Amino acid sequence: MSALEDDQPRFLTCIVDDSWPAAERAELVWAYEAGMSISLLASYLGYSAREVVQELSRQIFQIATPTEDRKAPRYGEKWAAHEIELLIEAFQRGQSPEATAQRIGRDVLGVCWQTIITCRPAR
Repeated sequence: MSALEDDQPRFLTCIVDDSWPAAERAELVWAYEAGMSISLLASYLGYSAREVVQELSRQIFQIATPTEDRKAPRYGEKWAAHEIELLIEAFQRGQSPEATAQRIGRDVLGVCWQTIITCRPAR
């Protein structure tokens, strides 16, 4: 049976945005895993912080474009300690950013952004 006929893929697909060249995507992930901050990544690669978070969200969470919802109850508010604890717990359980956003009253982009900052890979 060919891979095209296989209805049970053996790996997760990664959503690719053609606006990021493959070499830059690889460098972004490498630099993020090495500990670079979002602002430093943006400056280093010549993208905005939002573009960096969106691309990392594609690579980490397989979300094509995390949505910004200004009507979310806690949109734009400072993250409280209990929200960050819930975010970490949800991430560790493998809960999707969409479900986490709904649970804590945030938008998906905000949850992705905070998760990317807070739940960094171990170096």
